[in-house]
Amino acid sequence: MEIVDSWDELRSRSGDIAAALKKDWRLALAAGANPFFALVELGYEISPNARPAIMDRLRLPPAVTKRRAELRAAISELAGRAIDPDDTEDLRQLIFGDLKLRPYPDARGCYPPQPSVVPPRKHLVPGAPDPLESLRGRHAVIEPLLEYRALGATAWPFADAGAYRAIRAGQTDLPVRNPRIRFKKRAAQKRAGGDSDG
Repeated sequence: MEIVDSWDELRSRSGDIAAALKKDWRLALAAGANPFFALVELGYEISPNARPAIMDRLRLPPAVTKRRAELRAAISELAGRAIDPDDTEDLRQLIFGDLKLRPYPDARGCYPPQPSVVPPRKHLVPGAPDPLESLRGRHAVIEPLLEYRALGATAWPFADAGAYRAIRAGQTDLPVRNPRIRFKKRAAQKRAGGDSDG
């Protein structure tokens, strides 16, 4: 298993990855559903420290990826410990355990049930309301957390392991056959001769 420690390192292997995907069209389709599972099949392992940034960069534009990295750091700083804002249990412990937050009571004085804390990449889809919205203003960590989750929900999440396996096994009715895989540079990068964030 070859370990990848950064986005640039993954991009340096894009030619080999594309060649492997061209040989197996079903793997290429599955990679579109969840590139992390495909990378594992191809013998690559993303290091835990690089995983959030690479996952974001595969789904989101560079500016959004950068902002989410800043927000991850801010969330950990405000929490007073390292926090993975994409980890359900980590957030549950932070919000309901460490901070002991509850939503504001409604007009009758009743507290609504605690929102389920879920990572945006799995459950929040574009346009869906965030269940943590009821905690806005209750602690300084909530604002960057809500922004982080909102940015993550601007793109559809990756498929789960079951969907990935179904695509690989040919158990889905896919209208696509023999896709063509290409990596291309943006025109501005070609003119500048750079290739820093594409």
